[in-house]
Amino acid sequence: MNRLLALVVVPFLAVGPVHAASPKVEAAIQAVSKIPADTAKFQGYCALLTELDAAGEEGPKVDEVQNKLSDFMQSMGPDVAAAWALYDELEPESEDGKALAAAFEALDEKCP
Repeated sequence: MNRLLALVVVPFLAVGPVHAASPKVEAAIQAVSKIPADTAKFQGYCALLTELDAAGEEGPKVDEVQNKLSDFMQSMGPDVAAAWALYDELEPESEDGKALAAAFEALDEKCP
């Protein structure tokens, strides 16, 4: 019985809903995925994330670190700067917002 259930359910799980992100978001995702290739920039990004985590949830220190992170992302080149700006513009619950958020989450998970 379990094998039969697996044969029926597994193919449907593998397919799942597919939502294509807009071309603008796809370009942003590509830019984000290339960040780890530049070791110095990637380490700088990870250091700022660590600093942001240590700053807590809110307050002047959080604002300061968020501004440093924004400036850093702007310095990483026009494609990364555009991805960062787009991330702020998108609705978090939209398909595009979820897709770009997932790209940044994947990047964050690569930090030591």
